[in-house]
Amino acid sequence: MFYAAKDKNTLLGLLEKSNDTTFIIAGGTDLVIQLKNSKHTVYDIIDITKINEFAHINETSEYLQIGALVTMRELCESPLVKTDYKALYQAAYELGSTLIRNRATIGGNICNASQSADCSLVLFSYDARIKILNFEGLEKTVPIHEFILGKEKTILSKKEIVTEILIPKKKRVSAFKKIGARKAVTISKRKNTHRYSSKSEYRQL
Repeated sequence: MFYAAKDKNTLLGLLEKSNDTTFIIAGGTDLVIQLKNSKHTVYDIIDITKINEFAHINETSEYLQIGALVTMRELCESPLVKTDYKALYQAAYELGSTLIRNRATIGGNICNASQSADCSLVLFSYDARIKILNFEGLEKTVPIHEFILGKEKTILSKKEIVTEILIPKKKRVSAFKKIGARKAVTISKRKNTHRYSSKSEYRQL
């Protein structure tokens, strides 16, 4: 069955009924792979692309707030991201083709926990935090290093969803470099992220 969640309340009701055969779709760029690897033959698909509450880029005194539905193209077009979060801009810009960047979301990039997920590495270097919503409407926030457990593994249950990524505001200089077999539309063989902070802190991942 295919369900389109038009708002947060509708989504909560669908999450309450979700199970191992339920898949959340936003950009959907990895959905075919997920279904192919699943042991099930009948699925429930929940489309969350219409929930505007999860599609924002805001800045507070403490965090850069990025909704889980923000696409790679929207990250690239954000003056704030391009100026103050250079590594994230570069990772989004180098992700896939133009068509993929138009659809792929930052939430999907981290939830799939693929070893080729370029944005995840950058978010690790930024000490990002992940906001999670469960079917009861309760929220929690965890560091990204606790959220991603390994290759294609996260702490998310089938009754939870990522709604927002929080990046602590710090004076920093960062950069991302992707190395692959081709100059474009390639899976990373190696990724380097560098971050320098105002406190003379240096981090390379």
